[in-house]
Amino acid sequence: MLAALDSGRLSGYIADFPTEKLIGHDRVLLTPHLGASTSESEENCAMMAVRELSNYLRYGNITNSVNFPNVEMIPSDLVRTRLIVINRDVPGMIAFITNVLGNNQINIDSYKNESNGTIGYNIIDMESDVPNSILDLIECNDDVIRTRIITFNR
Repeated sequence: MLAALDSGRLSGYIADFPTEKLIGHDRVLLTPHLGASTSESEENCAMMAVRELSNYLRYGNITNSVNFPNVEMIPSDLVRTRLIVINRDVPGMIAFITNVLGNNQINIDSYKNESNGTIGYNIIDMESDVPNSILDLIECNDDVIRTRIITFNR
């Protein structure tokens, strides 16, 4: 590499592993080595993936997704049921969901909605159970993509 640089056959070289001979060479650009493939970074990435998957399965939380907005909410000790509603991001969806629940005498403890401009992701906490018949009413909406119930045994 150095011979090609010194003779002019190669006009420049970029590396992320500096050696004594490369350091200070006027045709060499050295960058930091990011270490993305080290055993430590792979272990950290695996641990992060497990944490994120666990939070999704246990709480419905989403972080670092490509296709979904980031949404995180920790349920209070009083929450019995968490309803997840994934929908197309169109006007009226929050009103639709809350009306279905309210019309069926289900009180919402907390509600969080996030959107990425295409997909809406709703986390709705309640202190009561949500019957399948109410899920059916919500799922009948053409803009609802998926629902999910998470029950907390308290």
